[in-house]
Amino acid sequence: MNLFSAYDDFVNRTLHAVPGWLGKLDYVAGLRQKDGVYLHWGLTRVHGPNVVQQAATQAHQDVIAHIVRTPMRDMLKDAGDSGREKQLSVARYLDSLVQKGDDLLPARLSAGPARHFNSVLQALSALARRQEGSTTPVS
Repeated sequence: MNLFSAYDDFVNRTLHAVPGWLGKLDYVAGLRQKDGVYLHWGLTRVHGPNVVQQAATQAHQDVIAHIVRTPMRDMLKDAGDSGREKQLSVARYLDSLVQKGDDLLPARLSAGPARHFNSVLQALSALARRQEGSTTPVS
């Protein structure tokens, strides 16, 4: 008997283990296939495919919302935590996310939030490149 909802199971067990909010975003976006279906074998086996799709979509949207509401200074630190896991500098990690573009976004995200997220990601990338090229901390 599972005591967690599919959403709670995904967020509290799976995403909790992934360092950083940008790392969580990269992870959940990587679960989504070209057809928009999120593939997570374990969750699907426990909760069923339809419930997992709803849970993963909601979690993906929640991660995006958290990122755009977090101060840039905190997101730069987060990028360091997330990039370290992939053995990349902050600037290189953010550049890799920028290159993924709309593949990072949940399906059917409206244009306004998508533009907002993309502008935050572009700004973080520019700040990180500037910070890595200078000894002056960015705040």
